Amino acid sequence: MSGTFPTSPVPRSIDVISDQPVFVGRSNSRRRHARKVDGHLWFINVKFPPLRGALLMSLWSFQMKNDQSEVFQFQYPLDNQGVGLADETGVLVNQLAGVLAGATSVPLDGLTPNITNKFMAGDFITFGASAKMHQVVDNANTDATGATVVNIRPETIHDLSNNTPVVVNKPSFTVAFKNPQQEFKINPADIYRFEFQLEEAIL
Repeated sequence: MSGTFPTSPVPRSIDVISDQPVFVGRSNSRRRHARKVDGHLWFINVKFPPLRGALLMSLWSFQMKNDQSEVFQFQYPLDNQGVGLADETGVLVNQLAGVLAGATSVPLDGLTPNITNKFMAGDFITFGASAKMHQVVDNANTDATGATVVNIRPETIHDLSNNTPVVVNKPSFTVAFKNPQQEFKINPADIYRFEFQLEEAIL
């Protein structure tokens, strides 16, 4: 792991792409059959507004230190939509027997009690040391004890023990640069254009 990509300057746009390969076929009776044929990955396209030299070089130098062979963290820049998630710092997996890999629902506790829409569909979430990013797919409320169950996709790829810490706001993608060649473009006014592609790196 080679650090965290700078959070400043802020990109002009970030395209988050969910990639889940699925084989789709039809039988002789024309019934549709589909099955997942590979694991899920996230891809991220990042574009910056026109940058002056010093700002550009702070980003370019990180890239030069972290070529395609290196893995690093890229923090999702927006707060999740769920109510008050930016203030939730003690959230834990809440299942004594743990949660097995392949789960699409995860019980949580340590949240503020009795909150409607504590999580909202589209919120990003990560679990402990797992490098995998997940997305909440249904709104979820907390009960009187501060517990809830979040429905997520893609499914978990590691077993999660009870009390595994959970990042519920602005989690970081574990990524690498997708392309072996990167470039920036300059004009005589010392204004640079800079963009790149990332792919999730599951170690």
